[in-house]
Amino acid sequence: MQQAEDFRQECAALEAILRNQPTATFDKVTQFKGWTINDVVGHLHMFNVAARLTLESDEAFAAFFAPVSAMIKQGRSMLEAQYVW
Repeated sequence: MQQAEDFRQECAALEAILRNQPTATFDKVTQFKGWTINDVVGHLHMFNVAARLTLESDEAFAAFFAPVSAMIKQGRSMLEAQYVW
């Protein structure tokens, strides 16, 4: 499946870029919503897990995403919601 292979290659490329970075690098603010590199990587990881759970079942994804969705409905940002996860 080409999409899965593309995804695997993208993950490997990102890991290679970040592998030897000093810890302080992950605290640098990016141009994406003012998030840090750590915030962005955490977001990518959270939704990688979500994607995997969709392959298990609708229920698995729903259970995973329910707390995130509830926080967003309460006015929290996606970033705040993903910190809890």
